Amino acid sequence: MTSLRSRITTAALTMTLGTGALAAPVLEPATQKFIDSLAGSKPIYTLSPQAARGVLLSAQSGPVALAPVSAEDRVLPVGPNRQDAHSRDPSGTRRPHPSGDSLLPRCRMGDGR
Repeated sequence: MTSLRSRITTAALTMTLGTGALAAPVLEPATQKFIDSLAGSKPIYTLSPQAARGVLLSAQSGPVALAPVSAEDRVLPVGPNRQDAHSRDPSGTRRPHPSGDSLLPRCRMGDGR
């Protein structure tokens, strides 16, 4: 029985190694560049809380490319009250109004609906 178990284990290991299942992972270039930049750094869990916050702040401090948006703030008269409506859409995107009469931007009510 031991010899059969040993042969099965050897066969499984050979198949795993032969298929490259244990090969090093391949990362996209930007991710690999980030991982490479960490070489020689102290693990964040070994830093003081203040130093760790500084590392995270500097990691997140770079410029961020934002897509252009169209924005519109309106006040809608609803019953005896007024309702703020905020519309934020990627530039040039519009959806049909449920009535089918016109195209309106996506709208979000001031209370988050």
